[in-house]
Order: sequence, then C-alpha cells, then structure tokens
Amino acid sequence: MAVWCCAVLLTMCVRLSAGKITFTGKRQNIALNKPAWMSTSWQPFTPASQAVDGAIHPFNWGKNIHTDINQQTAWWKVDLQTVVSSPQVNIYFRMSYKSRRDGIQLYTSLRNSSSPKEGNLCYSVRGCSDGTDIPDVLNVTCPGNWRYLTVYTEKANNKNGPVLDFAEVQVWVTNIETSEDYQQTATQTTAPTPAMLTPGVMTFPTGHECGVGQRYGASCMKSCADRQCKLNSSCDVKQGRCVGGCRAGWSAADCTQECVQGMEYGANCEGTCSTRMCEGGLVSCPRDTGRCEAGCKSGWTGEDCTQELKRQVPVSCPVYPANISVLDICVTIMVGVLLILVLGLCLCLLKQGKLPWSRAEVQTNRLIDVNDLADVNTTEGTNSSNTLEDIL
Repeated sequence: MAVWCCAVLLTMCVRLSAGKITFTGKRQNIALNKPAWMSTSWQPFTPASQAVDGAIHPFNWGKNIHTDINQQTAWWKVDLQTVVSSPQVNIYFRMSYKSRRDGIQLYTSLRNSSSPKEGNLCYSVRGCSDGTDIPDVLNVTCPGNWRYLTVYTEKANNKNGPVLDFAEVQVWVTNIETSEDYQQTATQTTAPTPAMLTPGVMTFPTGHECGVGQRYGASCMKSCADRQCKLNSSCDVKQGRCVGGCRAGWSAADCTQECVQGMEYGANCEGTCSTRMCEGGLVSCPRDTGRCEAGCKSGWTGEDCTQELKRQVPVSCPVYPANISVLDICVTIMVGVLLILVLGLCLCLLKQGKLPWSRAEVQTNRLIDVNDLADVNTTEGTNSSNTLEDIL
C-alpha cells in the first residue's frame, strides 16, 4: 500500500514539475474573460465580450450583448480554450424584451465551425411567446465533452426579428485540467449575489422579504429605483408595477423596458419612428417624443408629424352686390317686417268691418232691407183691407 501511494505522489510531482497539467478542486466560472464573438452587433458598445466580463447588469442594455435587428438568425459563441465535461451553464437574461428568450438554443462542440449549429444541441428554451414564464436566469447542464458554447436563435419574437440580448454567460466547472497552451488562471472576482449562488431558482416573495419600496421580483433581484415610472408610484414586491404608467421612452408593467433607439418612442414605446412624416426623410427619433427636428411634410402636423391635416371643404356663401352695405340689408328687412304687420292689421279690420269701404257695403245692404220691408207692409195692409171687406 505504501509503495502504491508513493508511486501516485511521484507521478503527480512529475506532471506538475513538467508544467503540462494543472489540477485544482476549486469551482470556477471558466468562461470568464474568454474570447467571444457573435453574428452581428447592434451598437459598438454592445460587443460579445460583455457577456463574459464578470459584470451582471440585467437592467442596463448598454452593458449587455445585443445582436443587430432585422436579421434572419442571431448567435453568440465563446471559446473556453479547454475541454470541459458536463459543466453547468448559466445565462443571465436581460430584464427587458423577455419575449426574445423563447426559442433560444444552446449548442456545444469540440471544434470551431462556421455553422452556429455545429455539435450537439444541449438545450432549447421553450415557454410563452412573451417570455414571462421563462426564468431570468437559465440554469442547465450541457452533457459531454466540449470546448465551444454557442447561443443561437432563429425565432422572430417581435417586429425586430431574431435578436439575442443577455447580460452574462457562465460555465461552472470543478476539478478542471487545462493544458499548458490554455492555462486556466481566471477566477470569479465579483462578489456572488444570492441569485448567483443559486442560479435559475426563481423564488418570488410572499410578504415583505424584499423591503417595501426597495426591491421586487424573483429573488428580489430588481430595484424599485431602476423603474421609470411617470408618477411617484408604489412598488409591489412581486411585479413592481408602476401605477399611472411609464415615462415617455419606457414600457413594460414596471417601466424598465427602454424603447429601441431609432425604432420606437413615446409612452409605452407605442410610437414607431418609421411611420412619422418628417421633412427630410430618415431623421433622428428621440425615444421620449419622436420629434421631427426639421418639421413635417406637407399635409402633416404634430411634434412627431403623425397627425394628418384635414382638408378644408369649401363652403358656398351667398354673394351680395358690392354697393349694398350691411345697413342697407338691415333696413330692407325692417321695412319688409313692417309691411307684413300692416297687411295683417288690414286683414283683421276688414274682417271686423271697420274699414270705410266695408261700412258702405253694410249701409247699402240696410237700405235694401228697409224697402223690402215697406213692400211687405203694404202688401199686408191690402190683404187686411180685403179681409175686412169680405167680412162686412
């Protein structure tokens, strides 16, 4: 037994002195500061290296990796510079645009191929199309021996096409052996947070564990101070919802999703830069207002030139002779009214017989009536005489 132990110790000493193999039992993030690249970069300040720099800023897209928009596919790759065996892979997703998480695939391989899907499919992220049921930290084990890890997507979850944007990628290994050509020297320099100690485990608070008005969300990872609320809103421990909506240029329930520069603007990012009718074609598009600095095209108005001017319908107005004034028109109207009144009065008097020609007609009728009456009386007198004569 003693001979065997001595042989093992002697072998290890020879290997260590030769500098060929380094052995350590410490758990390490072997992806830290390793070479990384990706299909495209949306901005110069969102390079692939930001996903392996050891800094986790899921709320600040400027410190995350971000592939370009309007592409057919998107991928990100890291070279671990050594072969690992079934390590644990953690991906810290960006807190905004959660819909981009759905459909992400992880591929592992031993060689660096031009095809992003080279090697073995380790894991496919599947969930709701809006990504709300997908954890903020992905925790998977990619089996087998491999050196290259590729994060790939071809799913267009929104109008910007397939896009990758995440904060950090970690590959955790223990008892690693590295060759002399790829000496492993990096160690985790950032103080691990509770989420880093137990990545992928989403524990939602049920009471005041996060501190009222301080933090919220899974494992209390989100800060209430990072929200961009329009009003001084309360901050519930589960969603951090902004009561009263978001400031212009921000969206999501907790107002932490910033509008995409040059594509969206306004409250809840509802404005679309390409639909504005700005003078001069493609111009700057501020996230908050979408203001057209050079003004609007003909027929459009508003700060963002999205309000169409209504065409004025010509109204047909009466045309008056140039020599007739307003006073003349008023006098004519008054005279007409007086004539109507006089005519009405005359009709009333005529019906009542109070007009002069009305009296003459009545008197004539009366004379005729008297003569007729006299004739009647004469006739009656004659008849009476005849009657007396007959009796006598």
